[in-house]
This record gives sequence, C-alpha cells and structure tokens, in this order.
Amino acid sequence: MKKPLLSIVIFLLLVFQKPLFGQDPQYSQFYAAPLYLNPALAGTGVTGGPRIIMNYRNQWPAITGTFESYAVSYDQFVPMISGGAGLLVTTDQAGDGNLRSTEVSGIYSYQYNINRKSSLIAGLEFTYAFKTIDFFRLTMPDQIDPQRGVTRFTQERFPKGSVSYPDFSSGLLYFQKLYYLGFTVHHLNEPGQSLLKGASNLPRKWSLQGGGSLPINKKMSLAPAILWRHQEIFDQFDLGMYLLYEPIMLGIYWRNQDALILLLGIKKDNITIGYSYDLTTSDLRLAGASSHELSFSIEFPPRIPLRKYRRLSCPSFGK
Repeated sequence: MKKPLLSIVIFLLLVFQKPLFGQDPQYSQFYAAPLYLNPALAGTGVTGGPRIIMNYRNQWPAITGTFESYAVSYDQFVPMISGGAGLLVTTDQAGDGNLRSTEVSGIYSYQYNINRKSSLIAGLEFTYAFKTIDFFRLTMPDQIDPQRGVTRFTQERFPKGSVSYPDFSSGLLYFQKLYYLGFTVHHLNEPGQSLLKGASNLPRKWSLQGGGSLPINKKMSLAPAILWRHQEIFDQFDLGMYLLYEPIMLGIYWRNQDALILLLGIKKDNITIGYSYDLTTSDLRLAGASSHELSFSIEFPPRIPLRKYRRLSCPSFGK
C-alpha cells in the first residue's frame, strides 16, 4: 500500500488550490558541476579548451518515489568573445508519476582581467524548461477498494500534464591563483511552472560560493569549498574540502541539518571521476535514506594557443 498512498499524497499536493513552490535539484559535488552552479564559470577550465562534464544523483533510493537528477555540460574559452561559451542540459525525475523536468541552457561569460593575477567574470544564462507528469501512473482515491486494494479504473479527468517556459540566470565570479568568490541568481524572471490552473512560480535562488586550491607539494593539494543557497523559505549551507594526492581524491563535506558527505575520486591528467555518498543526519536516516552521486569530467587542449589572451583559470574547478 505504500505506493498508492504516496501517489494519493502527490496528487493532493498537485490539486491543492493554493500557490505551489518548487525548489531546484542539488548536487553534493557542486564543485564538479560548475555551469550548474554559476554561469560565470563557463570557460574557466585549466586549458581553456573544450570541457565535458556529466553528473548523476540518486537521492534517497531506499524511499518509494525517489529523485534522480542528471546534468551534461560543454564549455570552453572563446577568444573572439573574450570569455566562455557553454551548453547545459539537465533533467530531474521524481515520484511514481514520473514528474520530470528538463532544462536546456545556453551560457555566455565575459572575463575581465583586473591585473596579471586576478580576474572578474560576469555570466548570463538563458534556459528553456519543460515539465511533465504522467497522471495515469498515479493511483487515485476512487481506484482503491477498502478490502481488495487497487482494483478500479479512475473517473478523474486529468489536464494535459505539461508546461514549458523560458528562464534567466546570471552570475559573477572573482578569482586569483589560489581562491575564488562567486555570486549567482537563478530564475531572475521567476517563471510560472504550474501543471494545473493557478499560480506556481519558481522562486529566485540566490547563492554564494567560495573556495580555492592550496598546494602542499608537487603532488598534493587541498581544495576547500563553501556554498550557501537561499530559495523562498529554504536556506542551505555546504562546507568541506577534498585532498588531492595524485591520482587519488578524498573528501568530506557537511550540509547543515541534512547530511555528511564522503567523497572518493580519481584525477589523472585531463580526466576526473568522483563518487560521493550522503550519510543522512536528519530524521530521514530512520527510513534508511541516503544518496549516491557520480561525476565525470574531461578537458581537451585548445585548438589555438591562448597565452596571448592573458586568460586565467579558476582554482579547484578543473584542478
């Protein structure tokens, strides 16, 4: 009976006649999803050449109606536009009704070199989003027989179950050789995302990022990172670091009132692979809730030398 009950709850939330608010998917390895974190990070890889990044997150797989998120991005530094260009595709699936969100984003960043050791980057992101739900995969109250369970066909009339909308975001990034500071505003236009009649605007998400790369010796370095996010009434704070002892990466992060995150990864030349496990510290731990995440990135050398453009690479992102 767990799945029918969960389906009923989801349906009641969808048809409840008050404004609804949604929040964005999150990645524990936020430093391994730079374009998703801040559009100003487009083109900030080590070489400035093409960079491909893939991220996957399975949140709380032990609980019925799990959340799965995917992200694929491509970016590189483009001398003729004095900055970076990127493409980001994300998809998120939740619940038994296959509530799915897909977003396709084009990103441009402009890099201004303050001096030979520091840069300031401004990024803009245009997104077109699609949201769908399959109502027929949900169990309605009129399908449930008190004695025999789900035995009937529903008489409910469902709407089309899809919506699409444009979305805009922007970001700033300041960095030197050893550290960076960033600021991002997602959903500047607070787009409507309702699958039914009524208001359901996606609230703005504000975030601050900081971190760096601190060399210990030729093969060893520390990469601390911090992230604060605010969306509607929700605040989230991530803090931690990873140790790179080539080619091994080991890390630990903490997310306030939510999870302790353990990281294991490999970095060899231009390829980085990471796996993280969220050890839940909230009340969800009683249900055996945990999360798994994978990241993969590969960076290629640029086709033309970029030395004369005085381009700087951001620490920890790609290092």
